[in-house]
Amino acid sequence: MRVMGIDPGTRVVGFGVVDRVGARLRAVEFGAIRVDTTATTPARYRQIFERLSATIETHRPREIAIESIFSGKSPRSAIKIGEGRGLALLAAGLCDVPVSEYEATVVKKAVVGTGRGTKKQVQELVRVLLGLDEPPRPYDAADALAIAICHVHRRRIDATANGDPAHGTAVLDRLRASADAESTAAPAVALAEMIAAAKNRPRPRSNAPGSSASRASSVRTR
Repeated sequence: MRVMGIDPGTRVVGFGVVDRVGARLRAVEFGAIRVDTTATTPARYRQIFERLSATIETHRPREIAIESIFSGKSPRSAIKIGEGRGLALLAAGLCDVPVSEYEATVVKKAVVGTGRGTKKQVQELVRVLLGLDEPPRPYDAADALAIAICHVHRRRIDATANGDPAHGTAVLDRLRASADAESTAAPAVALAEMIAAAKNRPRPRSNAPGSSASRASSVRTR
């Protein structure tokens, strides 16, 4: 399964492509799309859209995960993030790739173990989870990889729950509810608990079939 995470923006856009091979995760490519800050807004947005579309076409992810708007942002920041998200959503839509959205606190909870994790913590835990030699840079790329990892784990939970989408939603809701609480749990422990809960859950009556990386050897950044 290949997932592309996107950290949207109107000046810098982070992206990260992750493959799930069995129980392992592998970073395929990650980096940041930077545009000419002296260009007009329409010109910058065109650059972002075209380069993001090209990246999607190159890697052909099965699904895309993107950061949703955080309600605590200032109105001006929210508008800019919304415009950046619009460019990413349009690029994904024109490439016929389904999109899922996650709040930043939910991503941090899934990767770091707490919704209040710092960017450095996210960067370091992404390195560990993907088996990278160095923390992914810049932060925009690390955030995009974290979003992709969060989505991969969500899909894994869905599959473990025997294809019951309601269970995956319930797990995500619990992550959301606890994302702002301080936690010292390691991400592996937090994820293990979610997977264990999914395994112990009774099979759905519908008997719907469940849906079903190695170390990154060559990661290219932009």
